[in-house]
Amino acid sequence: MVFNVRYLFTHYEAAKPPFRMRFGQPATPVNLWGFARTREDVENERAIVEKELEGLKKKSPFEIEFGGGNIISTEFEVFDISKELSEADAIIVYGTTDFANILDAVAAFNLPTIVFIKVYLGENLYEQAEVINPRFLRGETDQLVIKDPNIHVIFDDYDRLLRVLTAMNAIKKARNTRVLCLGAPYGWQFRYREVRAAQRKLGLKVSYVTYSEFTELIRRASKDAEIESKAEKIATETSQKALKVVEPSREDLVKAVTAYLVVEKLVKDRNANAVTVSDCFSAFPSITGTPACMILSKLNDQRIVAGCEGDFNTLAAQLILSYVSDRPVCFLDPIVHPEANKVIVAHCTSPLLMEGYEGQKKPYILRSQDSSNAGVAVQLVHPEGQEVTLADPSFDLEKMVVTKGKILRNTDYPICRNQIEVEVADSKKLWENWVGFHWVMVYGDYIEEMQEACKMLGIECIVV
Repeated sequence: MVFNVRYLFTHYEAAKPPFRMRFGQPATPVNLWGFARTREDVENERAIVEKELEGLKKKSPFEIEFGGGNIISTEFEVFDISKELSEADAIIVYGTTDFANILDAVAAFNLPTIVFIKVYLGENLYEQAEVINPRFLRGETDQLVIKDPNIHVIFDDYDRLLRVLTAMNAIKKARNTRVLCLGAPYGWQFRYREVRAAQRKLGLKVSYVTYSEFTELIRRASKDAEIESKAEKIATETSQKALKVVEPSREDLVKAVTAYLVVEKLVKDRNANAVTVSDCFSAFPSITGTPACMILSKLNDQRIVAGCEGDFNTLAAQLILSYVSDRPVCFLDPIVHPEANKVIVAHCTSPLLMEGYEGQKKPYILRSQDSSNAGVAVQLVHPEGQEVTLADPSFDLEKMVVTKGKILRNTDYPICRNQIEVEVADSKKLWENWVGFHWVMVYGDYIEEMQEACKMLGIECIVV
């Protein structure tokens, strides 16, 4: 999925009044600030920006295209390119000279919009450095009047520009996400409220498969020679590549892979790119003979964001974190130690491609699911010292607590099989700000991307 950005430059031309409207009347400045005194000045700056955007494109973790580069002098010229702008995913306005009504016209498209202003970057100081805040954002009043989370002002910082675009791309992907829920939503006390919150905040589209329908699909698969052969082959590969197989039998592995093949086909048939499995500990294993742990691991490695327990608010956090990082994400139960600046996080499943979809699989051990001591679960061996980002979503998705951490060790407590101890900066603050229940985790530092995405989604982001 390509993220398409249109960019343009503002340029005041005295021959094209009105320059802007002031109290309903045309107003023209006596002097211009900044470098851009002629159209040629802006054209020279455009050539510089084209190279800068090409460099940004090479650094981007996702596929992005920049187009346009129009030099705009009046609001009417904005609407001359309305088709191109309306088809974009985001718009960047380089504030080389005063906006007149240009920025207001761009904002009328109601698309994510970034105003980029240079002061120290290069030699060309942009005029909008002087007036973007008092004139546009505050409307020549003492109050902030532009509060749209889709409008961003960035000074000089292309790294932040990339983070903002990354968050915008994540939200675009979320808006295009179709979630398949196997069984009824499960979650916690107000499970249907959590489904509504995830749909409202992220724009998810949700479809459902009942367990009666799933039972019939499993029954057919168990009698399908082609599926049986494929399941046997994948089971062999999975066990051979494991560091060791502890509890699961060969039959357990084949059942788990068969269930995986059925769920994978269901996801594709429903044109979904995310899935959550409800009643993980009862309905699912009673039908398949195995919990969903290994199934979810394999799906997450295929860019199908897969969550446990029919938990929609945590699935929403998993989607956001996966989309900003372009990596698979762990779904976890947390233990916060408020005195030791440590947390222990655990679940019986984990993606294997934690360093990225194109990377190497991490070493793993095949275990049984902890609470039932049955089926197949995945115990990943996480690298000590690995930096991680943890996110804790509230049930109503009005808040998200995010923190960085460092993996200290793989633990071996009598809890869910995939378990690690993580050092954090302030576990007491995590304890005091705890919301929801389940957490999610990704390798790497994505705090700033999560802040940007949460802001755009109307979620309060609490950084610890």
